[in-house]
Amino acid sequence: MFAVLENKLMDLTIDDFFFRPPLVEYADYIVKWISYTHAGSFITFLIDSYGLEKIEQVYNQDQLEIKLQNI
Repeated sequence: MFAVLENKLMDLTIDDFFFRPPLVEYADYIVKWISYTHAGSFITFLIDSYGLEKIEQVYNQDQLEIKLQNI
């Protein structure tokens, strides 16, 4: 299963590695900060492209795939 089914942006079986790494070694912290920076850049891109109002309609909502189709 993917986070966004049609575009297949993120395989949900490996998303924990990028967004919740184990933080055992120093390299794990680097992966965490790179992921955090990428996520922030992606949200900025979405806001710039679609506007804050549309992002707020789907942010942190249940049934994300359905919400995205409605917008």
